[in-house]
Amino acid sequence: MFIATTLAGCGGGSSSGGNESGNTTRSDFGLYVTDNGTDTTPFSVTLTKNGTMIVAHNENVDGSIPIALTGFTVVSSKTEAIDHEFYVYDTSRTQKFTGNISIPHTGGNLGEVLPFQFSVSELDINISDLFVYYPTEDIPNDHSLLNKNYIQYDGYASYEYLGDRRFTIRHHLTGCEVTSIASNSGLSNPEQSHYDIKVLSSNCETDAHSTGLLSVTQNPFGYILSASIQIKDKLIGFGGLAID
Repeated sequence: MFIATTLAGCGGGSSSGGNESGNTTRSDFGLYVTDNGTDTTPFSVTLTKNGTMIVAHNENVDGSIPIALTGFTVVSSKTEAIDHEFYVYDTSRTQKFTGNISIPHTGGNLGEVLPFQFSVSELDINISDLFVYYPTEDIPNDHSLLNKNYIQYDGYASYEYLGDRRFTIRHHLTGCEVTSIASNSGLSNPEQSHYDIKVLSSNCETDAHSTGLLSVTQNPFGYILSASIQIKDKLIGFGGLAID
């Protein structure tokens, strides 16, 4: 059973994206969600117009042990079916599992119902159900917000803007240095600018699933930039404030 779920930043019409430096684009980006009628959404997929997909799953195993999994992956930039293997992690980011997702048809209009299959064999998760498709607003981002002096208060990571939407995050706990380019994801809304992250280079090992998201949010003191980059076996995070 599916029930429509209201999510912040959803609604409006889907629009086609052209090519942008650093990434090709899809025209069917949006949010796919399924809801079992409870206060939580047990399964959701966010598909950006640049082909980055974020899958989240929450459920109780045997009615007692909560499972919360999140995974980043990169899918084809073309509007087509998705049949994809990727990594999902628990909320502590210490356990990694292989997941599979299959969507025989992507795209569509607001509220279109789509079938899907999702499985994580190690956890005996096998779901076959329906999605509701929600196009995103695709509000253009103000790229100048990337060019600010963002400081993470604990000093565990640093952010350096290189120009032309390129930036480097140095994660001092893991020793990883990742240089990436930010491209419009199609997920932005009036409160937040959301970007796809394409990894350009790193001193830590990357793979075909290496990607991430970056968000810029205005607050009363200035701007907050948060980034999560998934490389092969590590999650590189940064969260910093720039005083305006």
